[in-house]
Amino acid sequence: MTSPALLDDPSDDEIDLGEYVRTVIRHWRMVVGLAVVAALAALGVSFLQPRVYEARAMVAITKPQYVMNFDPRIGSSADLAPPAKALIGLATSDDVLAALASSSAAASLPTGAQSADALRKMLTAEATADPSLVALKVRAEDPEKAAALANAWAEALVTRARDVYGQGQGDVTYFEARLAEADQSLAKAEADLAAFQARSELSVLKARLSALQDDQKAYLAEQQAIARLMVDVEGLRKTVGGYPPDSRVTLGDDLTALGLEIKTFNAHASTPVQLQITGSDTLSSKRAGDLQKSLASLSENLSAKSSATQARLGEITPQILKLQGQVQQLENESGRLTLARDLAKETYQTIARKAEEARIAAQASRGQVAIASQASPPSEPASSRRLLTVAVASVLGLLVGIIGAFGLEWWRREMRGEVLEQPSARPASGAAVGG
Repeated sequence: MTSPALLDDPSDDEIDLGEYVRTVIRHWRMVVGLAVVAALAALGVSFLQPRVYEARAMVAITKPQYVMNFDPRIGSSADLAPPAKALIGLATSDDVLAALASSSAAASLPTGAQSADALRKMLTAEATADPSLVALKVRAEDPEKAAALANAWAEALVTRARDVYGQGQGDVTYFEARLAEADQSLAKAEADLAAFQARSELSVLKARLSALQDDQKAYLAEQQAIARLMVDVEGLRKTVGGYPPDSRVTLGDDLTALGLEIKTFNAHASTPVQLQITGSDTLSSKRAGDLQKSLASLSENLSAKSSATQARLGEITPQILKLQGQVQQLENESGRLTLARDLAKETYQTIARKAEEARIAAQASRGQVAIASQASPPSEPASSRRLLTVAVASVLGLLVGIIGAFGLEWWRREMRGEVLEQPSARPASGAAVGG
């Protein structure tokens, strides 16, 4: 009878690294050989590759030394410098590369390397420790061509950046075109206003309107004076009507009647009339009946004069209204043309100031984007990192050798009908056999 035994040994799940190490040691020649072959191959390939030279140009992002703004109503973006990331992205854009491909520096390159896609593989734009500087690197087999291409790339980038961010002659050309348009608009507005003044009867109509308004005021004043006279005449008639017809009127009544008669024929006169009476009986011989008749005739005259004045007012009023409408229409047209002329003149002056500002800014020696340093032909080829390449190839060869050693060991045991013993496949210890 079999005695109890420990069927599950915890040590069965452990990995025996010694077996793997022994396998690698048994095939060390193959492992080391593959590593050496890979290193030699990488070294040979690095020696066979052509020598590459790297030229570097620097582009600076700066603010202008002077910022002018002749007219505060039109803002200026001169102080808004482009960020370095935007400039790096713009450096490898199709527009910049197309301009570079058409430059004389790219014309000296081989035919296949003149396209934008081929140039993009040769170029590298990167930021530097200084955020205001961008490095433009060009790798080529000829140091002269590398330097020329780097400088041409920097010029193309600066030109494009100034166009995009409103620098250089772009602003001058834009404002000069707008200035020419504003000049034409101003000339047309002035010609329209001059033509209106040549045919306008505004001053004549205003004079006629003013004369009619003066007449209207005079007739209205006369109408009021007549109304007051009629009241006075009626009052005197009532007074005289109380006297016997054959009785003589008093001197005062006679003088009052005389004054009313004078005012009737000169109702709105402002010059006073002075009478000198030499005796108390000079004007007192008139009978009450005669004075009553005289006052009645005077009242009729006042009524007739009031009617005539009212009729004249009725004729003047429509004429005044018509003239007021005509004057207002002409004033509206004159105001519109004058406003158009003033607006065109103001627009012309504003654009003229901005055009002059753009001309001065374009002549400045420094702008937002400028070439900080031009590339010179490099005297030494760029580092090819030959040692790093050999080291990486050696490590890869070593890994391939180790994998090959395990594969070869497994294949040999398969050929002998054996299974590669795993560390966990050792026989369990401590098994007891019962008798």
